[in-house]
Amino acid sequence: MKAFTKSLQENIQLIQEDVNDKITDVTISLFRKVVNKSPSWFIFNSEYSEGWLINQWYPSVKSASKAIDSAKSDYGRDSLERIDQLKDTNFFLKKDNSIYLSNNVPYGQYAEVLGWQPSDNPRWRGHAPYAMMELSLIEKKAELG
Repeated sequence: MKAFTKSLQENIQLIQEDVNDKITDVTISLFRKVVNKSPSWFIFNSEYSEGWLINQWYPSVKSASKAIDSAKSDYGRDSLERIDQLKDTNFFLKKDNSIYLSNNVPYGQYAEVLGWQPSDNPRWRGHAPYAMMELSLIEKKAELG
């Protein structure tokens, strides 16, 4: 009976690790989509993009990140590196957990939801929202079926 119990525990562990890996892969893919849909001169030829918003995405577990720095990149290099660090983690092993992707750039809400209204910075007048999070979620949901 001990051998059966041990075998069962090992199988459970393997299944939990597999589920963790799959959830982590989906999360990384989703987060990378958000970065890749963020305004950037290189990606969208966004005339006024300074490479700040795209480079300020921070993944975190259990609570949203409040991090922000001054690093800029038209490719979101730092954001993608932070997201890729999620690989080979066990955030979802044997427990429920919450994972966040935060961007604390002050104009993030304009980029995602509101767009830039005439009363805002004249450089950005008339720009519609990029909706990078919304579009990424819709796309990922379609991929997963």
